[in-house]
Amino acid sequence: MKRYRTFKVEIDPTDEQKQQIARFQGICRFVYNLYLHENQERWEAEKKLAETLGRKPHSTLMKPAKFYTWLKQDYIPASGKIWINDCPSKAVRQSINDANEAYRKFFKKQSGFPKFKKKGSNESMVYFCRNSLSQPVRSTRWYVQVPKLGRVHLKEKGRIPTYVPNEVEIVKGRIGQKNGRWYMSVYVEYEVDSVPSYRKDSDGIGIDLGIKELAVLSNKEVFANINKKRPMKRKLRKLKHISRIYSRKLKAYRARKKKDPDNRPTRSNLNKAQKRLQTVQQKMNNTRNTYRRQTVARIMDLYPSYITMEDLNIAGMMKNRKLAHAISQMQWYAFRTDVQFQCAKRGIEFRLADRRYPSSKTCHQCGHVHKALKLSDRTFVCPDCGYTE
Repeated sequence: MKRYRTFKVEIDPTDEQKQQIARFQGICRFVYNLYLHENQERWEAEKKLAETLGRKPHSTLMKPAKFYTWLKQDYIPASGKIWINDCPSKAVRQSINDANEAYRKFFKKQSGFPKFKKKGSNESMVYFCRNSLSQPVRSTRWYVQVPKLGRVHLKEKGRIPTYVPNEVEIVKGRIGQKNGRWYMSVYVEYEVDSVPSYRKDSDGIGIDLGIKELAVLSNKEVFANINKKRPMKRKLRKLKHISRIYSRKLKAYRARKKKDPDNRPTRSNLNKAQKRLQTVQQKMNNTRNTYRRQTVARIMDLYPSYITMEDLNIAGMMKNRKLAHAISQMQWYAFRTDVQFQCAKRGIEFRLADRRYPSSKTCHQCGHVHKALKLSDRTFVCPDCGYTE
């Protein structure tokens, strides 16, 4: 039975590899923006035509394969930008696919109109994959053999499974930089004979996610919201403070640049503030990720026979501007993904309740549905049997 899992690890590339990765990132970013630019012109023309004909604009996306052929055969020879060919072809193709997916999400109304990538923010990740089954991406405890880069050493030894022919193999991966540190994420394919049979001490548990508390279990065990703890509040105050500093420096930099366009002002102070800001953001994300995984591990230690969670409409809940910031900090979808993965790993049945099922309004004593229950009601009182919780 084949299974797949993603691993993310910090790497320690050489100076030459760092320059090569940065160069590949620049090429991928350029190709991504070029695809957006070409399709943006087609989209503007389609909107004008739709207004003239009195109809809704249609999708005008150029297919990635057609764009790649145009890029190689027409654009590069005409523009003389042959340095695009220095980047691995699979990385260039993946940048085109990423830009195409951004447009597809826009047309499906799942996200806003795609934005151009900018150097220093929203950096492109360099994509790599196995060339064929006979040319796999080899990995050991100490390094990963990446095409066009060679051996990329790991800072965290043993975090990526070792390559075993026909059993454990890296299918694809990405390399990128964040806040001066280099990371690699790999998608690993591995063989398992069967799902291990763990002992199951309880019949099953239900998990209710919320903002006041991260998770409340059906056995009345409560996991607190880490964002309300003092360390996270302290980090949030520091984040706001550094954000104001960065905003002032950015405003001053743009004013100097506008005043004297010929002489480009230095960005040393602005880059220092940006690095401080990214460091605090990264620490906050690491704290949330660690607490979330520890919470899932404690739930798995209960050895339930099944776990039930509600299918939350997170996108709809985010439209509430008063709760959007608090909801974005909770990482509900990542929590559900972690629970699903651990259930599959341990052979535990995972049940996803329908989002339209009135679980909060249903009395578990008599089954009566309290339709008049409001969000402001913090205590459930059953109008039929009088049960209070």
